[in-house]
Amino acid sequence: MSDRFGQAYGLTLMSPITGELDVDGTAHDVAIRRELRALNALAESPLVRVATTHLARWVVIDEAPYESEPAKVDHLESKYLLFTSNFDGGTLDDATALNDYLELLRTQIPDVIQRVYSHCVGFPGTSGRIAFQSYMLRCRIPTTFLFGAYGQATQEQVQQSLGLQRTLSDFVLAQQATRPTPDDLKQSFLQFATTAGLIAP
Repeated sequence: MSDRFGQAYGLTLMSPITGELDVDGTAHDVAIRRELRALNALAESPLVRVATTHLARWVVIDEAPYESEPAKVDHLESKYLLFTSNFDGGTLDDATALNDYLELLRTQIPDVIQRVYSHCVGFPGTSGRIAFQSYMLRCRIPTTFLFGAYGQATQEQVQQSLGLQRTLSDFVLAQQATRPTPDDLKQSFLQFATTAGLIAP
């Protein structure tokens, strides 16, 4: 399955951007770039609200790249908004995993989705689940050469592991600062490991 790597699912969407000018006279691709810059300036990505997301990004594609001979020059019929995401697919079948994720996008960040995709051809808005999913599925292309960095680990498990790593780093720095005896260090570590759930109390 090209869209899977372990339990992770890869989603790729290419949505054509409207060619006419926006109501304020701005080109729609310019308006999307403005929205994406505003999102990039936030202290925290809104995609944090879509809890199963490992990583994701939006990119405006102006033209197909030319890779020199023996490739031929090819042109896109419009500019496109590319969205790529790697999210928890779990043991769900592909259709269910994909529809569940699209529903999270629609319900958890509807304001962001509306502002960005309102500049794309045929976007129906976020108010209707079926219309929204149908639109996104029409824009979907297979995700080939997918690499899931965490194998079978879910986003929640990755966050827990990173939290433990930070806690362990803090413990090591604290011990270096106090220079405990070997016996005290052993006791401190056993207490840390018990509190962190690494060993049974």
